[in-house]
Amino acid sequence: MRLFKKKLGAKIQYLHGKQVEDKKNTENHWAIIRIIRRSFEETGMAPMIRSICKETGQKLKDIYELFPLGPSRSACRVAGLPKPDGCV
Repeated sequence: MRLFKKKLGAKIQYLHGKQVEDKKNTENHWAIIRIIRRSFEETGMAPMIRSICKETGQKLKDIYELFPLGPSRSACRVAGLPKPDGCV
């Protein structure tokens, strides 16, 4: 798990093109990634973006700011999972 965390941090940095310094943003990233990983372990699929918004209490706009390349695909990539069904 420790190795995954190091890789995850590097991926988040890469997606943003900068280092994520704000602890709140980092925790928001982790909250989304934990939801995606848990859902994938339970169902074999990444959750729909609306259910991520509901579980985290974050607005869709905020999630797009955290994952600017698209929340479903890039968040799954950061979480180490395949891209979701229906993602081009």
